[in-house]
Amino acid sequence: MFLTEVNKRLDELGISWLRFSLQSSKFMKKKSYGLKILVKWDKFIEFVESFSSDPSIQVWEKYQYISSSRLPVLVKMLPRGEEQYEYFKRAQNRVRMLCSQDIEVIENKLSEIRTMLNAMQKKLWRISKKEELPLAMLAYLLEARVVIETIRQIAKEGLFPSCYRELRKFLENFSWAFFGDYLLTKAYKRHGLLYHNYAFIASKGWYEWIRKNNNELILNTTTARKKIDNLHKKLKQTYSSLPGKDKFWSTFMSEITFPSFIFLFGEEVNGETLPMEVPRYPLSEEIVQYALKDFENIGESLGLPNPEAFGEGVVKTVMEVNKTSKSAFIVPPYPANDLVLMLVEKWGDITKLNKKYEEYSTFVHSYIDSWVVLPFSSVMEVKVFKKEIADIKNLVKELCRAYLNIFKAKSQHSSKKKV
Repeated sequence: MFLTEVNKRLDELGISWLRFSLQSSKFMKKKSYGLKILVKWDKFIEFVESFSSDPSIQVWEKYQYISSSRLPVLVKMLPRGEEQYEYFKRAQNRVRMLCSQDIEVIENKLSEIRTMLNAMQKKLWRISKKEELPLAMLAYLLEARVVIETIRQIAKEGLFPSCYRELRKFLENFSWAFFGDYLLTKAYKRHGLLYHNYAFIASKGWYEWIRKNNNELILNTTTARKKIDNLHKKLKQTYSSLPGKDKFWSTFMSEITFPSFIFLFGEEVNGETLPMEVPRYPLSEEIVQYALKDFENIGESLGLPNPEAFGEGVVKTVMEVNKTSKSAFIVPPYPANDLVLMLVEKWGDITKLNKKYEEYSTFVHSYIDSWVVLPFSSVMEVKVFKKEIADIKNLVKELCRAYLNIFKAKSQHSSKKKV
């Protein structure tokens, strides 16, 4: 009766491939029973395929299952000395054989990613020559190709947790290059200005200075949203026809360029006391007049009757809130990764970027579930990576499409000015 309930519970948990039963012994004089474990291999293979590719289960959850299945066996074998090596070798060869088609798919997906990056690089060379823009993506693609090749090599060795770490860094760096180029290119097309590229000015020295001297300049999504919501609240008193906070936030973050981003989220400082690695801009000469134009564009996008007055109202309100003088220097905010990824998703209409980045954080920290332990010791681990690299290929395709769309917008200026 008890085992019947156990088997029923296994079915409810989706583990219909496993059964327990009592087995009587034929060789003992006295009547005795043993516990029999039955694995329905056809159903088990179906389970492995289904579980590995299930999009509703996050990678770290899959690795919890893999770890709980693999580690007890490995720990049991470790004290056996030289015998363990033969056992492990046989197990690894068996996994490689069972996953030969999966390994081939992984190789093909990585090749497709490399091809997409190569194609985008060629297009960017042509764009860069035409526009003379200091594009961060051109620099990053040199590294990206090496990263993809590195992932290919370590995947061949079965070091899949290391692959996720490389993929996470790839998504982060690609997003930073996208972020910097977007603000730069949009400012150039709207104002004819060649500002610095955010991806190039970001540095450890700047970050450490902010962390020690002005932590409020580290701008994450929550902080940015609070500032825009506060701006909406104050402007609503004058512009009663303003839309709700969500649309206001969405429109602002869609229409900003380099100067308006700095104006909204940067802070006034004494430029003479800053170390060289900390960027700063004279507010009146390089920021305010161009941020004003951005805010006028936002007023038009919001359908306001007098966009020019709205732009001036935004500038006045922000300067009052921040207690900023036009003669001041302003230090840009240092965007946190969550803000960078969120904006790239928004600007490019991209899905799953931040989701994948967050999922792969499992492999950055010291969780035992994400340890390599023994390469090619789990069929499921290989199949999980096959599913993930297919998702990443689709994500890279989205990112490349969205990034190249930045350059399709027409310029609204007639001359080029450097800042």
